[in-house]
Amino acid sequence: MRPVIRWLAEEGISHGAFACKPRIHAELVAQGIPTVSPVAYWSDEMLAARKQGERRTKELLAAGEIDYSRLTPFGNTQTLVENLRAESELLIPLVCRAQCNAENLLKRIQPKLLVVGNDFTYEGRVGVQVAKAAGVATACPMHGVVANNPLHTAHISDKYLAYGDSSRRHLLEIGLDEDKIAVVGAPYLDDQPKQS
Repeated sequence: MRPVIRWLAEEGISHGAFACKPRIHAELVAQGIPTVSPVAYWSDEMLAARKQGERRTKELLAAGEIDYSRLTPFGNTQTLVENLRAESELLIPLVCRAQCNAENLLKRIQPKLLVVGNDFTYEGRVGVQVAKAAGVATACPMHGVVANNPLHTAHISDKYLAYGDSSRRHLLEIGLDEDKIAVVGAPYLDDQPKQS
């Protein structure tokens, strides 16, 4: 994300950063980048969101058994149920906190564009969904190699920021909508020495 922030500054585009990790927050602030931290700015809301997530998890798990048999055409259905229950206990409170973060970020900063680091993580997906519901445009920078990887058709951001035309072609081949792709270059290469 730092190359994206640097590019925004160079272009004179108003920007800010959101960092959950204290170390990253401190680094960005030290670089003079306006940065928001949920722990520093809305810790009470975060605590309430965690408690709400824990309550929702208990309600879900107390609701009784769900028939997962159609989800498991092979393998052990009981193992799937146990894994889903364990993951739900872990993830529902985290998703509630991510929603709290996204809502507070949009309320306090009022951005026109939300760039998430990865719209496949629960934080990124929730951030994109909250932003879209508020009418805020969203974008996600490319990660790694996209060739022959159908997972990349599942991006939910308005724009997927591809490294170049080759990446764009691969994304189109696997079925990502053309209007979702923006070729912006590879920020991780910007600081590499030029060959002579």
